[in-house]
Amino acid sequence: MYGVDVASKRLDSLDKRCLSRIAELIEQGTAPRVLELGCGSGGFSVAAAAAGAQVVAVDIADYQAAIAARFTAAAVPTNSVRFIEGALEDVLAQFSPDEFTLVVMQRTLHYLPYQTALQALRDVRRCVTGALYVSVTGVETAMGEYYPFQRAPLEERFAPLDLAGQRLFFMTEPVCLYQAAELQQVLTDAGWSVVWSHTTAFGNHQIIAE
Repeated sequence: MYGVDVASKRLDSLDKRCLSRIAELIEQGTAPRVLELGCGSGGFSVAAAAAGAQVVAVDIADYQAAIAARFTAAAVPTNSVRFIEGALEDVLAQFSPDEFTLVVMQRTLHYLPYQTALQALRDVRRCVTGALYVSVTGVETAMGEYYPFQRAPLEERFAPLDLAGQRLFFMTEPVCLYQAAELQQVLTDAGWSVVWSHTTAFGNHQIIAE
């Protein structure tokens, strides 16, 4: 299990910043192509398509039917989204350089071990012309209290929550939880420049990078 599909219930402040950017680009006469990595059942992808973007939505689980249902319910043309099922690191190799205008990676990066995350961020950098909107669960969150690798070096910090945490957060997959400075550093190492960062009241880290 990969935890709660937050975007299926509500859009957070980072989602809204990305939607604002999509609106700006459309006002400027650009039809943005948006890549969402770790799309879940498509809560954000539907919102981005409704705002006028062409969306490619990627997830390791098969959400094709759920996304189609969301698009029908929202009266958004289904041809404005393409769903790809697969592991993020495998799917990224399919994309051409500069294929996308914006990339959204909400609550996804922490499901990758450090070296895989670093390479994924490099691959994302290759295929996008604009900004990356990324968030991760922080070490100093309620979830971190159930995380046995909390004090391990980032390169070794990849493990599941303890059993109590797995039951509480519906999350059985191993994770790499981050401190804010660590997330900024891995983005810098992958070739990104951080232009905005924020840690939420819950201790989760949000970044916009270009």
